[in-house]
Amino acid sequence: MASLKTLQSIGYTTAFFELPEVGSTYYTFDNATISRQPGYWNIVGVNLHQENDFFLDLQILYIDEEALQYRPFSALRDASNFLSLHQDEMQALVSFLEEKFNLRDSHLKSELQHFSMMNEQELAELHFDEREIQQNCGNYYLYHPDSHIQTFDEISIIGLPSWDFKGKIYSTGTLVFATFDRERLKDPAFHILDGEWLGSIRFDLQALREFIFLLKQQAK
Repeated sequence: MASLKTLQSIGYTTAFFELPEVGSTYYTFDNATISRQPGYWNIVGVNLHQENDFFLDLQILYIDEEALQYRPFSALRDASNFLSLHQDEMQALVSFLEEKFNLRDSHLKSELQHFSMMNEQELAELHFDEREIQQNCGNYYLYHPDSHIQTFDEISIIGLPSWDFKGKIYSTGTLVFATFDRERLKDPAFHILDGEWLGSIRFDLQALREFIFLLKQQAK
């Protein structure tokens, strides 16, 4: 089974992906080692803050080998804001988050407080077309962070991976993060899957528990 390892532990450097040297610690799946010559990389950035209260900046980046060849390349500008996951990688992500933040024995004790499933109208307001709405309805959630985590001027969306669409089984599913200024929705050309890089979300501890719960439900 795949697991998440630091870039350095499987032979990469942050410079290889033009990632910052300070701030987040970056991880990728250990099935993407240099010796296997992967065509793409799923990267997870973790930046934990605990000065007063727990909050976590979680980044996800998808970097295609072809995109990496173009210079100047900067991962935080040019990477896509999703992960392309096999089901065992999804399980590995859940295990990584549970173990790293000591949440393996943590259970959700109430209904979701920080996430609501998006309906067709809300997806249309994100500029999804009809095909995208039909494909993604039931998998996209609007994030409702506490006010000390994020201001009302910003919106955060999570799209959960699915491996089954209308009877067709896919080998990979897509986990999407998008955080952006609310004003950007006024631009009809804006789309959360092809705008400039948007893939970072800030969680407090309860929101992180709920996010892990949603991942586990989707992975069943």
